[in-house]
Amino acid sequence: MDLGWRRQVVESGFVAHPLLANRHLQTIWPRLTHREGSQHFHRQRIVVADGDFLDLDWFAGNPASPNLVMLIHGLGGSSSSHYIRRTGRELLDYGFRVVVLNLRGPRAQT
Repeated sequence: MDLGWRRQVVESGFVAHPLLANRHLQTIWPRLTHREGSQHFHRQRIVVADGDFLDLDWFAGNPASPNLVMLIHGLGGSSSSHYIRRTGRELLDYGFRVVVLNLRGPRAQT
């Protein structure tokens, strides 16, 4: 079935630093070199009709802005994952409000 999407390879002008030409090094380098302090969150729990819940972790220091970004961590991550903290802080610097949908532990309460 053809959905009419155009399949196109987009050429990139990205050139890796000579010491980080290996894609695996590019992946782990930020984790090894960017040590960041803890990020403080304000947790908001939303209980849904079936008794389950969603945890929203709001970044401390959110500006009064109508622009909101929701970050969702990866399969093995959480609100405190380094990439969530770093991305959230960058977004705060650009004036966005930031919230993380924390998927570590949502379950029906018994």
